[in-house]
Parts: sequence; structure tokens; C-alpha cells
Amino acid sequence: MFEGKYDVVDSFYFMTTPTPLILFITLYLYCVLKIGPAFMNNRKPFSLLKVIRVYNIFQVLACAWFVFKFHSHGFTFRNIWRCVDSLKKGSEIKTMNCMWWFLMLRAFELIETVFFVLRKKQNQVSTLHLYHHISTLALLWLYFKYSSGMMELAIVVMNSSVHVVMYLYYFLSSFKRIAVIINGLKPFLTIIQLLQLVLMLGHCVVAIMPGCICGVSKLFYIQIANLSILIYFFMKFFIESYCNSNTNSKIISKDSDNNLKCD
Repeated sequence: MFEGKYDVVDSFYFMTTPTPLILFITLYLYCVLKIGPAFMNNRKPFSLLKVIRVYNIFQVLACAWFVFKFHSHGFTFRNIWRCVDSLKKGSEIKTMNCMWWFLMLRAFELIETVFFVLRKKQNQVSTLHLYHHISTLALLWLYFKYSSGMMELAIVVMNSSVHVVMYLYYFLSSFKRIAVIINGLKPFLTIIQLLQLVLMLGHCVVAIMPGCICGVSKLFYIQIANLSILIYFFMKFFIESYCNSNTNSKIISKDSDNNLKCD
């Protein structure tokens, strides 16, 4: 009933059936919406500065590693907005292993919401934040399970490339002296994220075009809807943060946690 595209993918932990994923997401929501706020109710917020710095630099290194590994397995940025038939012959197993680790990295990313809760920034555990993390993890699971190919790999590499820049900014902005210098770059960070979403959207449109005969998954239709929603919210965030009110922009620039990020 839950047989995927590749037998090796079905054998990976977390990939046999969607049950572990559903339980994991349910536990995540229960922790960040119920258990976490109750635990922090009568406690002072944790600083977590050093922990978050280590987390950010880990993400920089991990995402850079994935870009390098997928490139060594046959990916090239020339594949973006092009219909590419399949993975490089002879590298399928290695690519599947990397994809599984990439999925685990995205699952690990949910700890960012835990950071919000422990720092008593529950207002940042917004509907958009939760939707973004859950939809990214769920879609990546579906892609990996049912349609892993070069078309999907392009989205993964684009996302990892932007994450290198994004988490490096977060890491540097945690140092006050550096933050004073680079805070003015925050609007450009959001623009980079928006451009990434547009590139992904165009890539997905190419994947469903009649001329694309590589047999891509219908999941690209779901991804197009998901990317459209994210583009709308990121545009709204950008306008409200950097266009409508100078005061609001200054307030947001003081707290890097208000940065949205996309997957």
C-alpha cells in the first residue's frame, strides 16, 4: 500500500509508512503549543545564545555539504527550469542516502520552534511558521518516497544554497558588533528568499508542462500551490516590515528571530 519509487527508500527508517511522520508532527505540535508554553508559564526565558550560535553554524556546514554532495552526484544549476529525465546512472543509491539525511535535517529544523518556546517568544510560533515547517517536511517525505529524481533534486539544492546564506547571517547577527553592520542587509535576505521561491515555482511549472516527458510526479501540483502560498506570505512580510512603516522596520531589525525562512 505504501510502496515507494525505490525499494531502498522503503527500507530507510521513517520511510516504510507515513505513520512515524504523522506521529512525529503530532508530537511536535503538542510540545510547542501545549507542553512547552505550560512548562514556561512561571519561568524566565532561557537565553540559549550559545546553543543557537552552534545550531546556526551547524546548519551552514550541513547545507553546504549537501550542495557539494548532490553536485558530485550529477546535479548542476543548469538543470533549473529544465526537464531532466532521471538521476545520474550509478549514483542512485548514494543520492538516496543523501536525500534521507536531508530529510532528517529538515526534521531536526523543528527544534527552532522549541527555541522560540524556551525563550518565551510564543508569538513567533505563528500559523505561518508552523505551516511552513510541517508542509516542508511532509512534501519532502512524499517526494523522497514516491518521486525522487533530478527535478526534485534541483529544489533541494536551491533550498540548501539559500540556507547557507541565511544561517550564516543569523550566526553573524548574534554578535552585537557585527549585527550593527549587517542589520541593513535584512531586506536583501528576504529578497533572496523570495527569489528562491520564484525559481522553485518556475521549476515546478516546467515539470508539469506537456513537453516534459520525464514522468514527474503529480506532487509538483501540490508544490506549486504550497509555493504560491509562501510567496504571498513572504511578500506580505516584506511589505509590512520594510515598506509600510519605518518604525516597524526598526523594531524587527533588532530581533533576528523575526526573519522568516523558506524550504
